[in-house]
Amino acid sequence: MHTRTMVIVVIVLVISVILIAFLGNQFHASQFPWLTTFTVAPSSSYDPSRYGVPSTINGYKVIAVLAPDNTLCMPEWEKRVVVQATSSDLQSYQDADESNQIIHSLDALDKTTWTIEIVGPGVTFEQFVAENEKGNATAKANGCARLGRPFP
Repeated sequence: MHTRTMVIVVIVLVISVILIAFLGNQFHASQFPWLTTFTVAPSSSYDPSRYGVPSTINGYKVIAVLAPDNTLCMPEWEKRVVVQATSSDLQSYQDADESNQIIHSLDALDKTTWTIEIVGPGVTFEQFVAENEKGNATAKANGCARLGRPFP
């Protein structure tokens, strides 16, 4: 029983030293890659032209591109093109198979692993960026949300 108590005390001490050192700025954050910092991305980091994406795809306005450098918690491999729907009628969008047409257009641009996100008519670039930055602030404060069960 005495050994178990000693192990617990040692673990608590090690954690305390790490926290004190980190809070006391004795270590640089780069020494702890799992404690990444994230600053607000400039709006130019959302600019589709920065990623070689045209301002319209299949007649849909491209609002922005989401990527790991402007969206916290996004996987390193993911890039997402945000397009604006021309109508708020979701059924007509689904019936026309628009998402497949947009994906085929992205494939033609050699963006085969990219995903799409659709926003409603009337959403501006500034509104979209502001909402994404709010999400970044929430993730920075609370950590990244994980969906599903944990994997071993």
